[in-house]
Amino acid sequence: MMRLCHGHFLLVATVVLSLFCGSAVSLSFQSNNVVDERSILLELYSATGGPSWNENQGWEDATPDGTDDYCEWTGVICTGEADLDTFQRRQLEEDDGDDDYYQDDGTSPAAGTSSSSSTAARESSSSNSKDPHRVMGLDLTQNFLQGRTPASLWKLPLLQYLNVNHNDKLQVDFSSVHDAPQLSIVKAQFTATASLAGLDHASLTLNVVHLSGCPLRSSFPAELLALTNLRDLQLSGCQLEGKLDGIQKLTNLRNLNLFDNQLRGPLPNEMIQMTRLQKFSCSRNQLTGDLHVVDALVDLDELYLAENQFKGRLPSLSAMPRLSRVFLNMNQLTGPVPPQFLLGITTWEPNFAETAGWIRVDISKNQLTGILPESLDILQDLSMDFNWQDNRWVNVSDALCDNEYWNRGAVMNFACDGLACPPGTYSVIGHASNSYACRTCDAAEFYGESTCVQENDKAALIALYSETNGNNWINNTGWKLAHDWQGLYDTGDICEWYGVTCFQPGDTDDDSAGGRVRRIDLSGNNLVGVVPEDLFAMDYLDTLELSGNPELVVPLTKMDESSELRYLDISRTATVNFDGLEMASDWFAYLIADGLTLGGTLPKQVLNLTALKLLSMSECQLIGTVPEKLANLKQLNELYLFDNHLRGSIPDAIGDMVELRFVSLAQNQLEGPLPTTFDALQKLQALSLADQVSKGGGLSGPLKTFRFHPFLKSLQLSDNLLEGTVPVQLLEGTESLLTVLKVNLANNRLTGKVPGELSRFQNMDLDLQGNRFNELDERLCASVDWMNGLVALDDSEEAATGVSPNWMGQKRCQMEFSMEDSDEQGLIELLFKQTGGDQWKNNASWMMKKKQTSAAQVHVCDWYGISCDESKSIVGISLGANNLQGTFPTELYMLPKLELLSLFGNPSLMIPMDGIDNAQSLRQLILDSTGLTSLRGIGKARSLTELNIEDNDMEGALPEELSRLINLKALSISKNSFEGTVPYWINNLPSLETFLAAENRFEGALPDFGNFRSISYVDLSKNALSGPIPLTFLKSAAEEEKIVVDLSNNNLDGTVPRELFRLSRLTIHLTDNQISDIDRELCQANGWNDYDVQKYGCAGILCPAGSSSVTGRQTSNVTRCSPCEDATYMGSTACFSSSSSSRFGGHWTIVTTLIATITVGLTTLV
Repeated sequence: MMRLCHGHFLLVATVVLSLFCGSAVSLSFQSNNVVDERSILLELYSATGGPSWNENQGWEDATPDGTDDYCEWTGVICTGEADLDTFQRRQLEEDDGDDDYYQDDGTSPAAGTSSSSSTAARESSSSNSKDPHRVMGLDLTQNFLQGRTPASLWKLPLLQYLNVNHNDKLQVDFSSVHDAPQLSIVKAQFTATASLAGLDHASLTLNVVHLSGCPLRSSFPAELLALTNLRDLQLSGCQLEGKLDGIQKLTNLRNLNLFDNQLRGPLPNEMIQMTRLQKFSCSRNQLTGDLHVVDALVDLDELYLAENQFKGRLPSLSAMPRLSRVFLNMNQLTGPVPPQFLLGITTWEPNFAETAGWIRVDISKNQLTGILPESLDILQDLSMDFNWQDNRWVNVSDALCDNEYWNRGAVMNFACDGLACPPGTYSVIGHASNSYACRTCDAAEFYGESTCVQENDKAALIALYSETNGNNWINNTGWKLAHDWQGLYDTGDICEWYGVTCFQPGDTDDDSAGGRVRRIDLSGNNLVGVVPEDLFAMDYLDTLELSGNPELVVPLTKMDESSELRYLDISRTATVNFDGLEMASDWFAYLIADGLTLGGTLPKQVLNLTALKLLSMSECQLIGTVPEKLANLKQLNELYLFDNHLRGSIPDAIGDMVELRFVSLAQNQLEGPLPTTFDALQKLQALSLADQVSKGGGLSGPLKTFRFHPFLKSLQLSDNLLEGTVPVQLLEGTESLLTVLKVNLANNRLTGKVPGELSRFQNMDLDLQGNRFNELDERLCASVDWMNGLVALDDSEEAATGVSPNWMGQKRCQMEFSMEDSDEQGLIELLFKQTGGDQWKNNASWMMKKKQTSAAQVHVCDWYGISCDESKSIVGISLGANNLQGTFPTELYMLPKLELLSLFGNPSLMIPMDGIDNAQSLRQLILDSTGLTSLRGIGKARSLTELNIEDNDMEGALPEELSRLINLKALSISKNSFEGTVPYWINNLPSLETFLAAENRFEGALPDFGNFRSISYVDLSKNALSGPIPLTFLKSAAEEEKIVVDLSNNNLDGTVPRELFRLSRLTIHLTDNQISDIDRELCQANGWNDYDVQKYGCAGILCPAGSSSVTGRQTSNVTRCSPCEDATYMGSTACFSSSSSSRFGGHWTIVTTLIATITVGLTTLV
């Protein structure tokens, strides 16, 4: 055992081994007092829901008197060389990059232990090797343990290591930990552990305690302050409160992580005693005071104190030669950069594997002043990555502007602008780069501005929050922090607040618009009160959406100050006063004010908005007549006044509104004839005047021809008092006879014969029921595509229920059709006949009705691939990979209860969508690898929750019809040839959980998918997407749920943004793009990439530029990121350098690692 401790193993393995060889205390263990370890393990299994564990091999069949080797059970690590080696390798994979925290500092046999303890450990280790079947470790991470660990767990006499990380329903009970005299490492991160009572009794042996994500909800635990031998303590996200008093007792700490708690007060002066500290993270707390203590921590490698409330001067950090990470951003530091700032690192060459070659310094978003000084030029030969934007810099020393290794080449390419954009300009990263230029911004007063925000924008937003009960908004992300800390603390970019959209570079030719508020959308967000009038004075606001806030009043008296406002939606608010609206600028074009309780005539202010393109005031309880002055709105394209109480006739003046395309005056009390001036509205596409009868009116007179409307596709005149016959020339002027026309004339007083001339339309939905027709031209019965194909089918049952037209009281057209074929089995037989059923791979029981006697008939529900419900109605057709050929008969869409249609893997099967709207129960449509070439009509399948059309011959733009499938949860379109941009309307599928679109030809920007609340899987790999990852990417997704995103093999560039940190369980594949940087906060996103980021830091997301791996990132010790000159960008999966070692890329890493491992193993056996 000791031979292993002194070498003959991998160098990194020595680190962990020294811990186990050097941290044990003396233990008297008599053979006549053997602890029953098997029973202890079985008690643990029983107490923590063992049968429900994810992996329980060995445990599940074990008994107290069993003879199997429990050292072979999942997660059990025993003493003995073979098992110890396995354990060490497992630990090295998990803790790679953290080994420095465990190394001996040379002052004692093992730092934090006495020499007597070391001697005892050697004696114990020697005895252990003679008895190799003793439990020394348990690794049950991410294994769905639940409940509470039993006290007997700690009675395992040689237990040194316990890892139960990421079992979120497990509580670890430390009350009996005194029974574990050799315990060195405890890892219980992201468990339900809420108490550390008893843990202080392991003070002599504990070196590592990881409890991040545990709900401790307390001040800094006193039990931890007793663990004076601790080297590694991780308590991020534990809801700790209060001050850090007493922390200096932990003088042996190398790593202290207190990220994301609620700690307050200053850093204690006594922390200067913690000189061994190498990594210190206390970002995102509420710490105050200055940072003078930090300068005493001379052994620091990494310092994270961002997002606190520190004040005073910037520390010099001049005595820290190994410093590679400094994050002091988002505090309140003041004054100039100290002359000695970072001086100590000038003699250090960064370790490639640990730092990816870059030294990161982030002092942005403070209140620092002065210049970026010449003294920093001493760092010119180091690869420095500075973030110092959003301070109060007044100049940049020219001596810094030729430092070619700084800011990832930005200084080499853009000189001083690559350090900080000068006053009068800004960039979203504060300096120029290949992705972001310094753009003009009159409001940018200092060097390094990252936003272009006038103060009145921010003030107006904060006033809106204050006046509308912002603390009780449904979502007030960004707003609350800014409101609470206004004037005291830089609360970040207002463009990232919920519902706020700003102009981005390139959105407009007006450079001064960059960073200014463009849109506010707080619809349905529980705003209560009165909107401050100054909101309309925002210089660049063009869209304001406040609908669905029923207790909100929106005053319009300052509309004249809103020079850029173009779109206003105040629907379903408490607004009733329109005073001031008439003063809106000529730019104002869209007014949506549905559902207001106005109760009067159409507001006169509206009638003065001569530039309006859209007016919607439906459901407003409007009374009176349709005013003649409405014709003043000659630019109007869309008019919606349905469901009011408007009466009288439609004014002839409506014919002057020649730009009208969509008109709805349905559900009012209008009466009189249809005005002849309708003929002038030649751009009309949809007209709805339906149901004037219900409220006491009713349009009367003859039905007009509407022959002068070439674009009219929808004519809704049902439930009126129209008389006479249907004109032979109805819609004669329609340009495209192939377009689906929707005409509803039901429930009028029309008479006579329905003219056969209407058969000139190939596809029409015509509703004539409830009239007085006495004859139907038989030519209409030959219009087989009418009514979505139901005219051809002529099903009498459906006609009786209203699905088919009930003309003249008839239930069918006079056309021949077998009633036998109209029942379910008849329809199913069509499938067999039209798709080569005799040649199917499996057609068991099909068509047995035709072959056997009645007594032996097999019910259709027992045919291969057919499933039925309890009432013997067909609910599923599953004939995947069954050699169906020909054309799928669309009559099957008429099966009333059909929920599943799975036809994948039939490449010679054509599948039309005509009539799919009849399949009103259809939930799953699985058509991958078929002969599908068109989705025309798919938008009518409104009940679909899953659609799979992968691996077909689809091409062109993704059909917008898909946007109508609002119930979709899974959409799979991979392996086609769809092209163009990923359409904007994809955000209109709010229920989407899975979106698979890999291996297409999509290009352009990556959408933010901002409306996806339930998304769990997005795959856009192997396309040609370009540009940066949006800061708002998946902004509405559940932050605690596991989400997988594959964006590999595209052309995405820029930085992986820190905003993604909110997605705590994100697995993101970004390899083989043009990514140049990762925000370093993401490197602490422990739950990312199945916890690879916790193990390997940034390399767990992407290999750095200048390196590669077969996986593009590190997933284990075997897939490390290896140097590669050809790897220009992060995340390379191949290396083509000329040297033989790198010619094989990441594969060479695997080979050399395996050879090294085998060599070490053989050496150990010698």
